[in-house]
Amino acid sequence: MRNIFILFLLTGFIQSCDTSPQIEGSSSFVIGQKITVELKKGEDLTANQFKIIDAMGNLFPSSNEFLEYQYLEKNKFSFRIPPGIANGDAVLEVGSKDGSYSLDIHIHRGIAYVDGSGMLKMISKGYPDKVLREVSVDSGDVKLKIINKKSDIITLSLTTGRIDWLILDTEKTSSFGLKVPSTKIETDTEGVNAIPSDVVGVEKGLVIATNKGLGGLAIRSAGSGTDVLFDSWISNIASFTAVDISTPDDEVQTKILVAVGGSNQNESVMVAMDADSLPRSTTIKKSWILSADDSSVSDVCISVDGNLAAAVIPNSNTLSLVNISESSSEPVPSTLSECQMPLEVFFVDSNQKVAVLCEGNYAVQFFTISGTTANPGNLLTVGNAENKPRTMYYSDESKLLYIASDLGIQFIDTSSSNPSVQTIPGTESLNLTSFVVQP
Repeated sequence: MRNIFILFLLTGFIQSCDTSPQIEGSSSFVIGQKITVELKKGEDLTANQFKIIDAMGNLFPSSNEFLEYQYLEKNKFSFRIPPGIANGDAVLEVGSKDGSYSLDIHIHRGIAYVDGSGMLKMISKGYPDKVLREVSVDSGDVKLKIINKKSDIITLSLTTGRIDWLILDTEKTSSFGLKVPSTKIETDTEGVNAIPSDVVGVEKGLVIATNKGLGGLAIRSAGSGTDVLFDSWISNIASFTAVDISTPDDEVQTKILVAVGGSNQNESVMVAMDADSLPRSTTIKKSWILSADDSSVSDVCISVDGNLAAAVIPNSNTLSLVNISESSSEPVPSTLSECQMPLEVFFVDSNQKVAVLCEGNYAVQFFTISGTTANPGNLLTVGNAENKPRTMYYSDESKLLYIASDLGIQFIDTSSSNPSVQTIPGTESLNLTSFVVQP
């Protein structure tokens, strides 16, 4: 069931009457939320004459694919709050036979986070003390990932192996819904017998990185509902620690998945595969040895177009770049002289740079990319010995890199030639261990 609000067009013969639209119920919405509008009075709506004008003056017409606009009947339509829209006050404009009507709304960009207490909360980036939605998850260390433009979130408990696929489309707008039933990947899970460390969503399923290999979980119909079942092992050449997937703008372009881990030969390895559907061992494109004498690879990321992958190895302070699009490519490692204990890595600023979270010296370092060469750039302090940075998250829409520590959620504009570290006011008290920011 969708969240529904109703427009009343107040008409009358008295000149002083207010003929502007009004909302019955909430006029505040979160990115990704699906809304149905029903006009109770006034002229019939005109199909496709609909747009949103956001707080920055950007226009989102009915033809925008992420709006998912549908003209349902003469006085009824639905749409989704699209990614990339500015948070803040916005205006809906709808057309009718009697002219155009404007309606004021407020859009929140959500920050979803866990703090180890067993609750996942989504707060407003503009008003951090406002909790938009919350849901119970396992306590302890829980990873979060936004996996699509609808702001679906996958959670993975590193303590218990529980995986949840959370959605915004739910009757109870103060909480999240489940796309599929919760599942657990544990040491006694039939067919798996493994401990998971990372997860991504693909068409019709999930891919999990575990200490026994890279596995696939299939989402299948079960009566009127769905089930999540172990599908197959995709690769068992390593104890996998991290996995990432490309998100190409071109719908024709194949999605590519990469994963990294350590083999029992003390090697750091990477595998890449097609991921338009649930991958299997036959879809692996190639594998690489990133390091022949260090298996401590901690993170991997892939460029939006799926051509480049980057991985970091903490023990040897190494960043490696791989051109996945070339079958004969080899990893190009760079020893990090300023960045100590690289923990996480992201492609940023439209794939022009790589950002590395340096746990050892409480910093983020940027590297400009030339082919598969990483050229060292700005090194910015994002914490200290008492307030160590824990994790970071990148939004390609805004070009903002977010970092979490006891200092709160900080952010850096990666497109700036002179980047600086800023803090989102009101987040200093958040003791978060993992977080994501809506696109």
